Amino acid sequence: MAGCIYCGNQISMSSEHYLPVCLGRFRNLDPLRGKLCSECNSKIGLLEEQFCRCGPEAFFRILVGIKGRKHHGKHSPFYRGSAGGRPIVTRTKHPNRDCDIYCEIEEGSEKAFPVRQVIFEDQEGTLHPVLITDSMTRREDLEK
Repeated sequence: MAGCIYCGNQISMSSEHYLPVCLGRFRNLDPLRGKLCSECNSKIGLLEEQFCRCGPEAFFRILVGIKGRKHHGKHSPFYRGSAGGRPIVTRTKHPNRDCDIYCEIEEGSEKAFPVRQVIFEDQEGTLHPVLITDSMTRREDLEK
């Protein structure tokens, strides 16, 4: 009996798709049945989640309006990363001040607008935007 194609484990085998579902549905897709153990499949799933929800792929999925799976939680990758990944960071010039600000794009369009953020001015007068992420729940989180 053949084991997992990654670690060689021969127990707890699972079924895996060889292309991330976030790339779309593919005709005649033949999942890798019995080729990966559940542990390796889970690790690959985390990588796919980062790729699909907070990597460059996520930005373009939003730009063209590709929706995620219905049973997955909806969140903006501009405020929260996924599977340990960081949020997508896009910056543009502030319309009235000499600094950059963070922005996000509207799903299915090329329209951009500012995200939740605070702009601090240091002692030299330089402005610094600070993104207010979904994980910030206390004042100490902002201070970090």
